[in-house]
Amino acid sequence: MKLAKAAKKLGIKTMFYIGPQVWAWRSHRVKKIGRHIDMMAVLFPFEEAFYQKANVPVRFVGNPLVDEVKTTMDKAEAYRLFDLNPNIKTVGLFPGSRRSEICRLMETLLQSAELINRQYPDCQFIIPLARSVKMDRLQPILDQFEHLPIRIVHSQIHDVMNCCDTIITASGTVTLETALMATPMVIIYKMSGLSYGIMKHLITIDHIGLPNILAGKEIVKEMLQENANPENISNEVLKMLNDASYLQQVTHELEKIREKLGHSGGSEKVAQLAYEMLQTH
Repeated sequence: MKLAKAAKKLGIKTMFYIGPQVWAWRSHRVKKIGRHIDMMAVLFPFEEAFYQKANVPVRFVGNPLVDEVKTTMDKAEAYRLFDLNPNIKTVGLFPGSRRSEICRLMETLLQSAELINRQYPDCQFIIPLARSVKMDRLQPILDQFEHLPIRIVHSQIHDVMNCCDTIITASGTVTLETALMATPMVIIYKMSGLSYGIMKHLITIDHIGLPNILAGKEIVKEMLQENANPENISNEVLKMLNDASYLQQVTHELEKIREKLGHSGGSEKVAQLAYEMLQTH
């Protein structure tokens, strides 16, 4: 915003692409944004309505993930690559990408997997991790659950999603990617008690998961803080594994998310918008 403010003073047109989540918390900041930019290019349709209400120039350009989220191989090939049994259920354990997030959630994910395995022994688990994750920090935790059928992979996350019957995932962009793959999920989120105590008074939305925000209702379960415990998480996963109609209902709602994000070509639309701004005086 400092750069935008300086550019504006010099008469340089400013477009803000992928703006801050002012619609989620500290919404009063939208007035400051409106003073310093000429156009907001936003990823979600509800953002367009938010900025329009504040009289800030805005255009919904679509989300680049619509083009980026896709498989690179068929499911049979993916099962072979990840050493998964195609004849049993697969549960994904997605701890997030940040180191602090992984350390905070991994034990809860593994404890949830253990409870699932006790009641549904005919299943397997897969954990996708970025190659940058240092395994020496995680290995002591993983060693405690070496009796579980868990595969750890470091690539092709969308192919991993395609292999999963359901996923337990940290909140974040990965939930939108999972929704675009129409894979049922449970969203979990944990932060320090102090941070959560502050944040819950600032957040102005009803949901934290992007699929639920886009849908305008809870289509996949969200479990926060103390509610994100192995018992609650495993119960929801087991419900999806045991109740085919419930699983289909969740899948059907997730399939609608792609429609809400618009057509492909989001990056091209941003470029076109910038070109249009350059043509006006």
